[in-house]
Amino acid sequence: MTEQNIKLNWQEAKEQGFVVADAPARKLAAFANTTGEVVIVQEDDGVQTAVGLTVKEATKLMSVLADAINEASYISMSLSVSYAVAKAKGEAV
Repeated sequence: MTEQNIKLNWQEAKEQGFVVADAPARKLAAFANTTGEVVIVQEDDGVQTAVGLTVKEATKLMSVLADAINEASYISMSLSVSYAVAKAKGEAV
């Protein structure tokens, strides 16, 4: 994993389909660079940070993300059900 010195043009990245999140204060993009790394760039309140991952590291990240997505989905669903039950019982939500 290497830290990258990149100043990403968000509009170009968006046009190329690299942007994952594009809120005014928070942005996230991922793309392959010319040396065969997967680069992940995030911008928070105008400050960009980038990291380059080897293919092996990026593959491991995909696995970890898949697990995190499954867990987050379960938690989100549980919270939605709890909210609906509380609302149906007339409890303050």
